[in-house]
Amino acid sequence: MEILARWYHPFDGLVSPGDFIPQLERAGLSAELSLQLLTQTLALYDTHYEQVKSLSFSLNLSAGALYDIELPNPWPPMPC
Repeated sequence: MEILARWYHPFDGLVSPGDFIPQLERAGLSAELSLQLLTQTLALYDTHYEQVKSLSFSLNLSAGALYDIELPNPWPPMPC
């Protein structure tokens, strides 16, 4: 499974990640979004482990997020 961020604006409809991700990066919020997505994904995985243990998850991180010391270390990898 791939974890995707999507933004539905109440007036403009679906906003492309190509439009809102650069704005998040300029505002210094891309690492926060990455952390929230990772936290929610791991919580879902933990809650539904028995049903999804044969699935793997992918989350794209920005280069800036990889340098963030607050980002949890994913190693050792979770069992798949």
